[in-house]
Amino acid sequence: MGFFGKALNTVMDTLFANKNKKFVDAHRVPAAKEPLLGCGAVLTYTNQHPPQVLLALDNPKLPAPADILNSVNLFNNAAETREAIAWVLAKGDRAELDPALLAHKSGQSDALKPAQKKMLAHVLEIMADPARRSDNMPEINKEYIAAVKTTLAWDMERAAFWARMAFNAGYMPESEAWDVLGKAHAEVKGSFARWSAYLVSFMLGRALIMTNSEHEESMADLWSNGVLMEAEGWGEIWLWHPLRR
Repeated sequence: MGFFGKALNTVMDTLFANKNKKFVDAHRVPAAKEPLLGCGAVLTYTNQHPPQVLLALDNPKLPAPADILNSVNLFNNAAETREAIAWVLAKGDRAELDPALLAHKSGQSDALKPAQKKMLAHVLEIMADPARRSDNMPEINKEYIAAVKTTLAWDMERAAFWARMAFNAGYMPESEAWDVLGKAHAEVKGSFARWSAYLVSFMLGRALIMTNSEHEESMADLWSNGVLMEAEGWGEIWLWHPLRR
C-alpha cells in the first residue's frame, strides 16, 4: 500500500470511521439478534446509516427511510414493501440470474445480454483489484470470485435492507423486521462460508440487473463500502459476527 496510502487511511480512520460510535453504543440490539444485522449491512451503510444497529439515524441531512424506499424501489406504503420482500425471499432475481450466470461461466456465449457482459466484466475487475479491498479480505482473488456461482446475496441483501428501512419508516413493527432479517440470515448462512463470498454474490447480482453505464461508479462505491463491514471502527458488523468460525 505504501507509506502515503497508509497515512491517508490513518487520517480517514480518525476523521470518519468512528463518527457514529456513540449512536451505535447507545442502540446495540440484543446479543442473540445482532448477527442478523450482517444482512442488509452494505446497503444500510451505503445510505449513511450505521449497519451495526437496527435503528436508523435521525438526521435531517439524510434521506428518511420512507424516502429511501420510495426513491430507490418505488415502495409507497407498507403493503408494497411487504410484497417485494416476500418476493425476493421466495424467488427474487436469482431465479433467472443464476441459470444465466452458470451458463455464461460454462462458456455459453448468448447466456447474458451484451450490457450484462459489459457490466459484469467491470465489476469483476473491481472485485479482483487488491487496492480496493485493503487488508480486510485477503482471501479474495480471481479464483475465489470465480467460485461464487449464485446471486442469492443480491436478493437477501435487499430483503434485509428493505425490512430495516421499513421498520424505521413505520411500515412494519420491529418484530416483523427481525423476522425478515432472520429468514435472510438463515439463507445466507446456509449458502456462504464467509461474508466476503456473500459480498461477491451481491455484486454479481447487481451487475446483472443494473447494467446501465450510469451505475458503473456506484458499483465501485458499493464494493468499497462492503469490505468495510469487516473493518474495525467502520461498518464492522461482519467482523463482529463471521458466518462460520
